[in-house]
Amino acid sequence: MKTAVVIARTLLGIIFVVFGLNGFLQFLPQPEMPQAAIAFFGGLAASGFMLPTLFATQLVGGALLLLGMVPLGSWRRRACHLPSSSRRSQCSLLGPIVRRTAPCSQRHWPRAH
Repeated sequence: MKTAVVIARTLLGIIFVVFGLNGFLQFLPQPEMPQAAIAFFGGLAASGFMLPTLFATQLVGGALLLLGMVPLGSWRRRACHLPSSSRRSQCSLLGPIVRRTAPCSQRHWPRAH
């Protein structure tokens, strides 16, 4: 299962990085688009900030996926049984959400009252 998560995270990260860079550098050829798509992208380009924001978000998201900084997989199980103390601060923020969505029998962080 860990191998499948790493493969999925890597492929998704590569796709996001390549298409995010393509938005800035335009190294992939554009296929012919229908008139509705041309009008939509024309409106996004006319705003002046929407397309660069979209492509930058793709690029940053892909880089985070490739670096392994995005939890992709069974995050509920990892949040319930914390193997290290470095995740305690993260799980103290996620604790109320995890308790409502995935109740655990044992908790390794203090409960908020």
